[in-house]
Amino acid sequence: MATDEKMTKRVPVRKCGIDTRDKIMQAAKELFFEKGYERTTTRDIASRAGISLGSVYTYFKEKKALLNHVIPVIFEDMLSRVFTIPINDLIDKGDMRGLVRALITSMHDAHSFESGVYMELLSMSRQDPVLADLISKEEMKYLDFFDGFFQNSPHHLKVKDFATAAELVYRVCDEIIHRICFFGTKSDGQKLLKELEDMLCAYLFHEFPADQNLHPGKRPDSRSTTLLSQKRR
Repeated sequence: MATDEKMTKRVPVRKCGIDTRDKIMQAAKELFFEKGYERTTTRDIASRAGISLGSVYTYFKEKKALLNHVIPVIFEDMLSRVFTIPINDLIDKGDMRGLVRALITSMHDAHSFESGVYMELLSMSRQDPVLADLISKEEMKYLDFFDGFFQNSPHHLKVKDFATAAELVYRVCDEIIHRICFFGTKSDGQKLLKELEDMLCAYLFHEFPADQNLHPGKRPDSRSTTLLSQKRR
């Protein structure tokens, strides 16, 4: 892949130039979302941005260069929805189930919000290894986020290898949410998300399913655990 300097013909320093470049990127993002990358032309982008075709080429050498700049913006928008979760408040309350639910919901909402663009990127990445590598690097931000979450709440976790647990949780969530949002599933999507929540709570916190009506963050005492185990046999 070409570097940003080679992909971009001009880096604006004045406000008017920065505004023009931002308009181009916003127009490209909107059109990639609406029409798909292949069906969007540079002329379409110029028209949507309200500038001349030559102005687009002043800032971006080609349409692919625009895509390479738009992808990080798309992932940043998606990740920002995850970052809005009140993680510290939920941890302080001991509401680990609420935290898991918030993580799953925010990932699902983020994928649903940009479903058109994200589906287009997935399709293109299967044919373009350079694009696949760029997307993979952006996904690492999710892994760093999950790893940081585990590092900040070790006393609540039964897992010890935080980096491995972070990747496992992210990959499982990502795959299930992809299936629900993009490809469809045999089961009801909301039921799948609920089962995913129960599975992750059991893996991370030794927590029983929510329908046991346990107080968030609390585990059953040894007697209730034994009785429940016997009942399940």
